[in-house]
Amino acid sequence: MQIIYQDYTKTEYPWDKKDAKFVLNILYTKERVYDSERYKDLMKGLIQVPCKKVKKGKTSYQAVYRETREETGLHTVSKYLIKDDKFNCDIYITDITEGERPQWIESEKNGP
Repeated sequence: MQIIYQDYTKTEYPWDKKDAKFVLNILYTKERVYDSERYKDLMKGLIQVPCKKVKKGKTSYQAVYRETREETGLHTVSKYLIKDDKFNCDIYITDITEGERPQWIESEKNGP
């Protein structure tokens, strides 16, 4: 009989990797997906959700948490959804609980 040992100390999760270049977070409730419309410069009219380039040495989860907090004021627990290999982007989703609503902090970029 052969015994196979599993090393559980080296568990690797997608959100712990440091190879993603970008992150994107989709905020939603049962009723809707939250976004904001850009109204200035070259990006006028485009729809935006929290997204950001991942800083060197940071995980994609650290980047998505920081960017969501900076852009919306929310302290969230996001779930890893999938990686877009074409853009090297980790995509997360966040179910916003009742009572929480994003406040678009970057009002100079986004519509009222």
